[in-house]
Amino acid sequence: MVKDKRAICEGFNGFPEGLSDDLHRLKDSDYKNKVIIHAERNAIIDATRRGSTLLGATAYITRHPCSPCASMLAQAGVKKIICPAPVLSGTKWSDSFKIASDLLCEVRIQVIYFDENHEF
Repeated sequence: MVKDKRAICEGFNGFPEGLSDDLHRLKDSDYKNKVIIHAERNAIIDATRRGSTLLGATAYITRHPCSPCASMLAQAGVKKIICPAPVLSGTKWSDSFKIASDLLCEVRIQVIYFDENHEF
């Protein structure tokens, strides 16, 4: 997350702090999907730990946010998201991306899409 041209926090997809990310757990997609913390949520947590506000911040994300993460970004005060365009059909995340896209539009968060195959 960036505010006033400065990185204020960062996030990554991963298990909660202290939970071993051994190969057995990583290969168990059912377990992994129940405990993993998405990068957007980790960034919000990181900002909180640092005592930073995300009001007016820009989120640079490597994938389109899912609907729960989009909700959290909106609630945290993020005003702009830069990410690849969502895949709105044919994947397990398509429904979530569609809901997230609609939500982001309605709450007036500016979303700028970039082509994953090119630098921006």
